[in-house]
Amino acid sequence: MPSQKNERQCAETVWARHKYNVLCRSQRIYVAVRTYLKEDVVQVETVQALIDEALVLPITPGEGRNGLLHLWGYFKDRATTAQKKEFFEMLDAFTSGEGDATVLIALLKDYLERYPNRYLMQQSIFDQAESTT
Repeated sequence: MPSQKNERQCAETVWARHKYNVLCRSQRIYVAVRTYLKEDVVQVETVQALIDEALVLPITPGEGRNGLLHLWGYFKDRATTAQKKEFFEMLDAFTSGEGDATVLIALLKDYLERYPNRYLMQQSIFDQAESTT
């Protein structure tokens, strides 16, 4: 049986991989996982079940905007003026129901390729994103 320290490390590793994917789909579940991970005893299975619950949800404009802005935060100081304009135009279109989250995620993946970040490269939200370049 794994120790609680090892169980916590495993749970936090699973969470670190999926947190932005969850945030883009359900802020309620995102907060639930963060709150759960503050408890004295945690189980990977509980964290994974919450993640799985979120991952079946679509990325809607209401939930997605916040998560996409969090991802953008990793690039905002490095992106060109044209990239900033492009991102926010696409984000506004998505928020108004005219755009598509997958296009924004692909755009952010392009930025990730241009401005590498080891932590973001591990995020599951980019697993299915096709590069736009």
